[in-house]
Amino acid sequence: LAAAQGLANAQEAVHALERHAHSAAEALLAEEEAGKTSKPKARSRKGKAKLKLVCDGVAATTLPSPQRMASGMATDDAGPDVEAVTTGPTVHMSEDGAFAASAAADEALGHAIAAGVYETLTFALETHREMASERVLAAARAARDKLKERRKKQSQRQKRAHAGAMEALAALRAGCREPKDTSLPMADHHVATLPVLNEEMGIAQALLESLALAAPLAATDDEAGEEAATGAVELEAETLSGTTESFAEGRAVGRGGFGRVCRTESIAALPEHRRQLRLAVKRASAGLELPNFPLSWPL
Repeated sequence: LAAAQGLANAQEAVHALERHAHSAAEALLAEEEAGKTSKPKARSRKGKAKLKLVCDGVAATTLPSPQRMASGMATDDAGPDVEAVTTGPTVHMSEDGAFAASAAADEALGHAIAAGVYETLTFALETHREMASERVLAAARAARDKLKERRKKQSQRQKRAHAGAMEALAALRAGCREPKDTSLPMADHHVATLPVLNEEMGIAQALLESLALAAPLAATDDEAGEEAATGAVELEAETLSGTTESFAEGRAVGRGGFGRVCRTESIAALPEHRRQLRLAVKRASAGLELPNFPLSWPL
């Protein structure tokens, strides 16, 4: 705030000097015109020389840049007189004001460096680069470059993480069992990056559990089918006769096709998972010649 007030005061002083210089030049021109009536030649040469001197004095006046001016510089409302303008006055900046302005700029940059925010530090450099010391400016620029590089690396990491999360999501949605077994751990690694993976993982886990429950049943059915296709069991005539009580009339369930059909009790000679079955055994009538009669039947 002090630096801004000092800058405004310095600019006002410069404008006052310019106004007084133009006023002095106009006064000398008027004096020259008046002198022409009494001493045309000599007066004219003297007026021109004095006017030139005044103009040269104003042009040679050394004015400090607005950035070097600080607050507290006194401004004369009446402005400098003609003699002062003629000799080319120099406006000096207060040493105390310059030190205060530089210290304020250094402090502002120090706070921006400590904050560690790229946008804040960049704005502070643009604002205080004219008043801050070279040492603090160098430190601020180095900190800004580090923040910029860190920001770039972070952006690259985020892009890679998002790509991995999208790949895991695609694997979860593939729909087949094998990818899900391998993709669940990968998806769990990316949940923080892509929260929608949480829901997809729940769906995939439920599907895997249902598949795990169905797998043993499917295996049992496959084994039973294979055994039925390849496993043949030989039953002796005495065994069949014993389970049907010698084909007793009470065991008969039907007649026809040259014989009587009788039901059996459980047969111990069968595999364990087949023992609960109840079979129907057909006994051919005595005296029949059946050369093509099959000797085995599938159960």
